[in-house]
Amino acid sequence: IRRPPRSTLFPYTTLFRSTPYFERISAGIQAVTRSKEIELVLVPTGIDVEHEEEAMEAFEQQRVDGIIVIPFGTESMQRHLMHLVRSGMPIVAIGVHMPRLLCDTVGFDFEQAGYLAAEHVLSQRHRRLAFFCTEVLYPNTANLEMAAGIRHACSEAGVSLEDSSIVRAPIVFNDEEDSRPRRALQALFDQPTSVRPTALICETDGLARIAYNVLGEAGLEVPRDVSITGGADLPIASQLAPPLTTVSWPLERLGRTASRMLLDRANHLDRQPIHRVLDSQLIIRRSTAMSPSE
Repeated sequence: IRRPPRSTLFPYTTLFRSTPYFERISAGIQAVTRSKEIELVLVPTGIDVEHEEEAMEAFEQQRVDGIIVIPFGTESMQRHLMHLVRSGMPIVAIGVHMPRLLCDTVGFDFEQAGYLAAEHVLSQRHRRLAFFCTEVLYPNTANLEMAAGIRHACSEAGVSLEDSSIVRAPIVFNDEEDSRPRRALQALFDQPTSVRPTALICETDGLARIAYNVLGEAGLEVPRDVSITGGADLPIASQLAPPLTTVSWPLERLGRTASRMLLDRANHLDRQPIHRVLDSQLIIRRSTAMSPSE
């Protein structure tokens, strides 16, 4: 990783770029870097700790022009990034704003996303809500912000999101090999009809897909017995049966914005960090309906 003679090198570190979520972000980033004849190197992080350490150390030792990062990695990765920021390296963090990482950031309003999903099912007379999300890895992550938005909407409706109704899954796991999230969902819905949730808000469309399978195996039908919402509006959302109501996040726009912010930061090294938040939009499909208790 070094500065080529006629182009600028932007390493782009991501958690697992083979997923539709990261492919869309990457497409947005590359739309800008290609037009500017910038060389972009994708560096997966967060899975292979040894590879992550090598990449971060190389960024410190060799000259690169800027880094776009999705900081889902280890504490060690975050320490490396803080060191790079202090050394003057232009960095843009995608998807999360960590107060101790003093760099430009761009992400989504996850609290708004949680609020929109909860407000929608609450308008359909659901009063027993559950939340299926990923584990908390560090402060100010999507799951915490979405939970805050859900609780805000619930408070306005005079209901609550109980801690016992939040199911967490590892941020990276094999659904076929790791049965813990499935067992937790099964336990949540294996309750008497009078107390089990009638609406399940999922952090992502991928988690919603798992929920469809678990509820189907339990003999529960979407949305007759349980309404479900997702997040991101990936292709799978419209392919599920029934199609998934989801909160749409402009992923390609996120990537384009991150690239442009990094170019601006490289030209204005002394300015204060900028934090941009992109709005979410609720896409209503057939996975939500009036509460069965109505």
